Amino acid sequence: MNKEDLRKQLASLSFSEKVKILEKLRDRSLAIAAAGLRRKYRDPQHAQEFCDCLGWEPCACGNQPPYHCTVCCRELAPEQIRAARARGFYRQEGVEE
Repeated sequence: MNKEDLRKQLASLSFSEKVKILEKLRDRSLAIAAAGLRRKYRDPQHAQEFCDCLGWEPCACGNQPPYHCTVCCRELAPEQIRAARARGFYRQEGVEE
C-alpha cells in the first residue's frame, strides 16, 4: 500500500476509529518509553532479561532476531518464540531455534 492509498483509507475512518488508533499508538509509545531502549549487546549478568509480561505479544516489526515483545520491547524467551511461531509469527524457511 502506498502513501496515497493509506491516506485515503485513514481519511475514510470515522472519528472514533481514529481515536482508537491514536490511543493504541499512545499506549505503545508509553510502553516503549517505560521499557527503555534495547541494547545491541547483552552482558552476561543480564543475559536472562526476557519478557515477563502477562499479556505479552510478539512484535511484527520484522521477522529477524532478536524477536521481542510489543508491550515491553524485551527479547522473547525461547518458549515464547515457539508459542509465537505456533500462532503464525516469525515463519521463516530453514530457521530453527
